[in-house]
Amino acid sequence: MPVINIDIEGFLLFIIYTHLLFSIEVDVKKFIYAQEDLWIAAGVLIFFGGAFTYLGLYPSLFNIYPREAGTVYGFFVKSLDTIFYSFIIIGQICLIRNRKYLIP
Repeated sequence: MPVINIDIEGFLLFIIYTHLLFSIEVDVKKFIYAQEDLWIAAGVLIFFGGAFTYLGLYPSLFNIYPREAGTVYGFFVKSLDTIFYSFIIIGQICLIRNRKYLIP
């Protein structure tokens, strides 16, 4: 499995989106969960944090249980994908609901 490039990409995106998460501008009139940056950053952090952890453990798991490792990998990555894309969709809905981005 080509995990080195995925791990490096995940690590770099994790750093970038952690910075984005901590630099979200707080507005008193708007709830934090209405911020699209929060949802997108949380989705990226959950997906790549989980993928980074699991792909680091995958070679050891494959050596111990080769047949079950693929099944667990598929289940784990599909779950992370579902969470990731759900958060991206929620972030896009929040972006659409913010009218200041739609007015030219």
